[in-house]
Amino acid sequence: MVSQEEIDARLKAWKRPEPKFKKGWLGLYCKIAASGSEGAVLKFDNL
Repeated sequence: MVSQEEIDARLKAWKRPEPKFKKGWLGLYCKIAASGSEGAVLKFDNL
């Protein structure tokens, strides 16, 4: 098992990766789609 200290260190060092698609429909989707834990909805306020 991974210790809680290791988990905390990994979370602190984690950075969101750059999206692979920056143009077109997939680029738009990458900008406005929320995660599954947020209900997988489209958030148009991110534009």
